[in-house]
Amino acid sequence: MSAKIILTITEGSIKGQQFIFEERTTCVIGRSHDCYPQLPNDQAHRTISRYHCLLDINPPDIRVRDFGSKNGTYVNGQKIGQRPANQTPLQAAHLNFPEYDL
Repeated sequence: MSAKIILTITEGSIKGQQFIFEERTTCVIGRSHDCYPQLPNDQAHRTISRYHCLLDINPPDIRVRDFGSKNGTYVNGQKIGQRPANQTPLQAAHLNFPEYDL
């Protein structure tokens, strides 16, 4: 049996939705139409950036990296990345944030 990653949404309007990854892939989580998984682009999800974080998936391993999001990305309650308040998303795109194993 091959390994797979199952990402399950635990809160919000899409609670319970699952994304299943069975092979090596990278994806960007955010509100933008070209993100996968795409989160709703509504008032309840405004703390999530259009391009929030990157997942590097190689089942059973997964790594996450913040993409210079406005509010940061958290892993087990610890903030792993956030752009400085005075930077635009375009400026933050040129920064290199570290990756973290999940």
